[in-house]
Amino acid sequence: MNHVESVAEAYKNACIGFKEPEAYNTLFDQYYSDTVLFKDPVSMGSGRQALLKYCDLVSKLANTLTIDKWETICQNDAIAMHWEIKLKPKFWFFTISIPGMTLLRFNEEGKCVEHIEYWDLFNALMHLIPITPVILKLAPQGLRNHLAFLC
Repeated sequence: MNHVESVAEAYKNACIGFKEPEAYNTLFDQYYSDTVLFKDPVSMGSGRQALLKYCDLVSKLANTLTIDKWETICQNDAIAMHWEIKLKPKFWFFTISIPGMTLLRFNEEGKCVEHIEYWDLFNALMHLIPITPVILKLAPQGLRNHLAFLC
């Protein structure tokens, strides 16, 4: 297993053990640059501390997190991970299925310098709302096309 494959496996294990801060601490200490850039649909930050805060928030908001699908493409200086998680928030009675993608880019020393998450929580929530098909049917054509694209 090469370096980027090792990082991908460590990242997956950290996601599975998301309630254990040590899993993320080890991952970030071993494989991430001190100045890593982090972006996702709801937050953005720089440095390992920003990532640790984000992971801590997820662990506080979620009761469970499981991975249903995981595909990885590794290159010399980048990893693309396509995944689908099932998340049971503490404040919600449904389990939410969220598809997404994680992109990691590495510097010459093999440290992650860019961590970008792409996921669509709005789309996942729209499928849980029973009246979504009714809204789509009653909406004007232009709005219906836009909403159908989102859903």
